[in-house]
Amino acid sequence: MNTTVATLLIDTEAARATWCQLGDSRIYLFRHGRACLLTHDHSVLQAMMDAGFERGSLRGRRDRNTLYAAVGSVDTPPTAVCEVPLVLQSGDAFLLCSDGFWEVLDETAMEEALKEAVLPEDWVKGMLARIQVPGPGDMDNFSALAVWVGPRIEVTRVLTRYDDDVGRIVWR
Repeated sequence: MNTTVATLLIDTEAARATWCQLGDSRIYLFRHGRACLLTHDHSVLQAMMDAGFERGSLRGRRDRNTLYAAVGSVDTPPTAVCEVPLVLQSGDAFLLCSDGFWEVLDETAMEEALKEAVLPEDWVKGMLARIQVPGPGDMDNFSALAVWVGPRIEVTRVLTRYDDDVGRIVWR
C-alpha cells in the first residue's frame, strides 16, 4: 500500500520555511491573499499536463489519481524537497491538503475563505462550506491543515517543552 505525504517545516527564528512532498498531496502558500502552489504532483494527470495536454481534456479520466511516485512505492521516487528555503512574511498562510480536498475546491474558493477567516479553523471551515461533494463513492481521501504566520488574532502556536514538578513532559 502506498501513501502520499506533504510536510511543512518552519524555522521561526530564521523566518524560513521548507517542505517536502511525494504523491499528489499539495502545499499551497497564500501571500497577500493569493494562492501559489508550491508542490508538483507525482501523478499520471500531472505528467500528461506537463506533456502539453489541457486539464479540461483530461477531466473524468479513470487514471487521473494514479501516482507514479508515493511513499512505499517499489521504484525510487523522485526528489520532492524544497531546495531553497522560503523567506516568510507576516501574514503568510499555508494549506497542506490531500487530493480529495483540492480536487473539489479551486484556488479562488480557497482565497475567498481565507479573506473571511479570523482563525485558521475558520479558514478550513469556510473552505469546507464551499466544497461541492461528488456522488457517493466518488470521494478520495480528504484532509486539510491550515498554518498561519504573523499577526492574525491567533496564529499557529509553537509549543515549548517543559518538565513539570513530577517529571512529566508538558507542552505549552
